[in-house]
Amino acid sequence: MIGIVLTIINTAFFAGTWYFLGRGSIYAKLIKELREALEVIGAQETMIQAYKMKYNTEKTEEENGEQD
Repeated sequence: MIGIVLTIINTAFFAGTWYFLGRGSIYAKLIKELREALEVIGAQETMIQAYKMKYNTEKTEEENGEQD
């Protein structure tokens, strides 16, 4: 009888450990992918800002040319 109870307790602890370790690895993977996505987003924002600056400069030059 004690052997059965100890087996059930051991199984419960094993299943709990397996569950939390699995969850931790999934979270680690998600955090890694999030960091990579944030790097890509940062690069895209930089490109967008550069394009906006270029476009605004060209637009301002056109407006100044028309005013002269």
